[in-house]
Amino acid sequence: MPYFIHAFGRGWPLALLVVLGCLALGADLGEGQQRDICGCTNNPSNLGDFDTANPASYPPGTVSAGNGFGGTNITIPLPADGVLIFRSFTGTRLPAVPGCCTFDTFVLFKRNAANSPATILVSGDVRIDSGAQLLVNGDDATAGSSGINGLGGLGGVGGFRGGDGAYQSVNLAADGGPGFGPGGGAPGTGSPALTGGGNATFFGVPELLPLVGAIGGGAVLIAANGTVTINGQIRTDGGAAGDTSNGGCAASGGTGSGGAIRLVANRLEGGGLVLARPGRRCLGCSDPDRGGSRGLIRLEAFTNTLGGDRTDPPASRALAPGPLTSPITTAVAITKINGQTVPIPPQGVFGVTDLVLPAPGTVPIDIRTTGVPGGTTVQVTVKPRVGGAAVSQNAALSACDSTGVCTTSTAFDLPPGEFLVEARATFQTP
Repeated sequence: MPYFIHAFGRGWPLALLVVLGCLALGADLGEGQQRDICGCTNNPSNLGDFDTANPASYPPGTVSAGNGFGGTNITIPLPADGVLIFRSFTGTRLPAVPGCCTFDTFVLFKRNAANSPATILVSGDVRIDSGAQLLVNGDDATAGSSGINGLGGLGGVGGFRGGDGAYQSVNLAADGGPGFGPGGGAPGTGSPALTGGGNATFFGVPELLPLVGAIGGGAVLIAANGTVTINGQIRTDGGAAGDTSNGGCAASGGTGSGGAIRLVANRLEGGGLVLARPGRRCLGCSDPDRGGSRGLIRLEAFTNTLGGDRTDPPASRALAPGPLTSPITTAVAITKINGQTVPIPPQGVFGVTDLVLPAPGTVPIDIRTTGVPGGTTVQVTVKPRVGGAAVSQNAALSACDSTGVCTTSTAFDLPPGEFLVEARATFQTP
């Protein structure tokens, strides 16, 4: 009987880098000198001045459409590396379109194949006006019904998908599935009955290096040489929990976690909101408490007048911009499963099957790392898509070459079914 593998870990680091020392300050510059905070001054890939009010300024492939609620969605496709470079970036509210209730203008991002976070580098100013929102939210789960199980929602760009619900006549499972990726909520179970899955939790460090989203909200970095003014909203909220049509037979799922927002600029100001909240506990309902896991918000600027009550959760703050990328390049990749090469990049994060293996049994898993010290322990986790709990094993990196590339392997005894495979390494820099 064939079984299916979803693999994570290639294309961007799942390693958790804990940086000690935090921040190195360079010499201050006079007001007349422009700090190249974004590292993008004179970059030939600069797309010019983006303004929601000017369709001619939209990057190629951008789609603008009414959202059915009276507002407009402007969806920008992310390039392969997830990086968009502008001279300025302005979000203003467009006139209402047919619909009801919501008149805001939303700037969203289309996921790329590598599921990269959104990185917006601006050589000038960024302005998000009242009535405009930049969204990197996770999708809501779907509701279960008498004909199908509930499905986990996709994470925002750079985030992870939620777990699926159980349905014995559909996916032959009494227990649901855990959330994909690190921090995924535990599955709901059939015995004891009526137990909903656990909420997702955010996995990351306060510096947001590396920048990784959640099982739910995605991840966005905005770095500007000028001023970032927020009078509208920036959001990486998690997706809502899936409902059930019959509370006597099943329970709702868990909520998606809030994601990651990092703002780096010469000056931060405004009276708007920066939000990385958990998802709502039910589809279509008002849930001001949002009883799940919040993400992380990081604000770095020489001058920061954005009020402490303008972020949820409370932001960590730095008195000057830090480096936009990690001081060392790290990556953890699942390279082969049972001798089969994992696709580049793997699509398991979207719920797509990467590999089909011929039979259950002992399955070797090969791992390769870059920039991870030899001897570091890599945690490899296998999660049944539905119907069981996750299983983890640790494998130490022992074979390293002169370029810092290390390898290791482990093996799992797997029954028939569909599985998610994840790998991560945790270490501290000297």
